[in-house]
Amino acid sequence: MMTDEYGDVTERTIAELGETEFDLLVALERLDRGLSCPDEATELCEGRVDFADPQIRAAGRALAARRLIVESEMLREGETGGAQNSSDENSEGKNALGVDLPQEKFLREEALQALENYRVHSLVIMAAGKGVRMLPLTLEIPKPLVSVNGVSFLDSLLRAAREAEIERAVLVCGYMWEQFEDFVRDYRRKYDTPEIVLLRNPDFADSGNISSPLYASEWLQSAYVAEADLLINNSCVLRKYERENNYLGFFLAESDDWCFYTDEERLIERVSIGGENVWQMVGISYWDAAAGLRLREDLPQIYAAPGGRSLFWDEAPLREVKDNYAVRVRPLVPSSVTEIDTLDELIAVDPSYERYR
Repeated sequence: MMTDEYGDVTERTIAELGETEFDLLVALERLDRGLSCPDEATELCEGRVDFADPQIRAAGRALAARRLIVESEMLREGETGGAQNSSDENSEGKNALGVDLPQEKFLREEALQALENYRVHSLVIMAAGKGVRMLPLTLEIPKPLVSVNGVSFLDSLLRAAREAEIERAVLVCGYMWEQFEDFVRDYRRKYDTPEIVLLRNPDFADSGNISSPLYASEWLQSAYVAEADLLINNSCVLRKYERENNYLGFFLAESDDWCFYTDEERLIERVSIGGENVWQMVGISYWDAAAGLRLREDLPQIYAAPGGRSLFWDEAPLREVKDNYAVRVRPLVPSSVTEIDTLDELIAVDPSYERYR
């Protein structure tokens, strides 16, 4: 039984919110901190709050009725408004009509306290691999540290973690370990958050990437797990609060990549390579406290079983011990994250690497 109470607001109040209501609450908290989303973002799942959308207004009125947010003219019927747009970490919040957002905070203090039960504590980054599909470039530099138009994969992940006020980034390295030490040393001179825990994966050369979460299993509770070859174009994809286990994904009529088949509620039923009418996997997942504890038990057993060392990490909770976890797809707009696997894909995004072809 949940007993943490903050006035009329409890942890159960947050748990009982509909999906749109919870997503809106998280997005409004971000606005309260003066953060926003890229100009090209169009959906609530990207962090954009369109105050002209009737569904958003209805969700806002429901949040106000539960005393989670203050009543706002921007969420009342008949008011006009737009979507906040800006992309800088410290940018001013304005809606699409150029109207200043109200100076008063949206969220009540009681809501913020209740939300702490759903706080994301860690970002585990799997950065141990050799990056063989990006040879010969990765003979000089590990793939996560490759700069794409001036921003490295790792920098984009850590920026998103900073904006989400995630307290800890667990960086699991292997190949070219020393370069990550240099990166972390330089990063700590510039930023205080997130705290970086640097781990060495001794099995990286002869195992699948399942070995990286295995060595980081101490930090899997209330944590994101992310691949290190993702360029985060929209920092809103990492959130300060999450309620349930989820994988980021976007819907496709046909995919030849890793993807999910789900039920009508987007609960993952099976993972596949290729399929029709599927959710294509984006390599970021979230695991709540209970799931993180269970992963700490399951991963060593799966790894020690025949064939376990060669698995991709996602196969452990989604295939090997699927019944132990309920995982939902959290919809993502494809432009929010760019996954770059090969040298050709890198050159297509940043032609300065043409010399490595």
